[in-house]
Amino acid sequence: MGTVLEEADESAYRIESLQDAGKTNSSAADLQGKATELVAIAISLINTARRNSEIGK
Repeated sequence: MGTVLEEADESAYRIESLQDAGKTNSSAADLQGKATELVAIAISLINTARRNSEIGK
């Protein structure tokens, strides 16, 4: 899951950088939104897995 988080975060960052440089079209905002959603999902999954592993100890 950590790799998913890193890659999604990197993708969101790169899309934002391209937008700031004016190198994208209107669909980039949608892609950045999706990358941000993946970051949030990955964080939630990681937190849940950590909580569940602590309960099992």
